[in-house]
Amino acid sequence: MMRECEANGWQVIVGIEPDKPEDISHVKKLRNRSPKNISTTERIRPLSGNNFCPCGSGKKYKKCCQTKNSE
Repeated sequence: MMRECEANGWQVIVGIEPDKPEDISHVKKLRNRSPKNISTTERIRPLSGNNFCPCGSGKKYKKCCQTKNSE
C-alpha cells in the first residue's frame, strides 16, 4: 500500500502490519479516477462576481470580498 501511495505522490499516515498482505483495491480505484468521475462540487470553478463568495457569507462575491480584494 505504501508503494502505491509513494508512486502517486500521496502522503499517508497509516498503521501497517508488514507481515500481513494488504487489500489495496480502494487505492487502485483512486489512482485510476479521472476528472470526469469527480463531482461538480469538487471541480474548481473560476471566481466571478455573480458566484457566491467563498468566505461563506452567503453574499455574491461582487458584493462581498471582491471589493475588499480590489483595494
